[in-house]
Amino acid sequence: MIMLKKNKISDKKSERLESIKKAHSQKNSFTTRMEDYLKVISELVDLKGYATPTDISNYMNVRPPSVTKML
Repeated sequence: MIMLKKNKISDKKSERLESIKKAHSQKNSFTTRMEDYLKVISELVDLKGYATPTDISNYMNVRPPSVTKML
């Protein structure tokens, strides 16, 4: 009985650790993507004085709704 409880606890801990690890790896990809958007916006503002979602989507080769969602 005690062994079962320990196994359940360690299973829950390892599941939680895996979940946290997965969340951190996803966060990195989001951060990288956000950084790319910010760089493009900065370049467009430097060139034109403004950056529209259409400008950003053309520059990044993504659809305008993707830009709107990221913003």
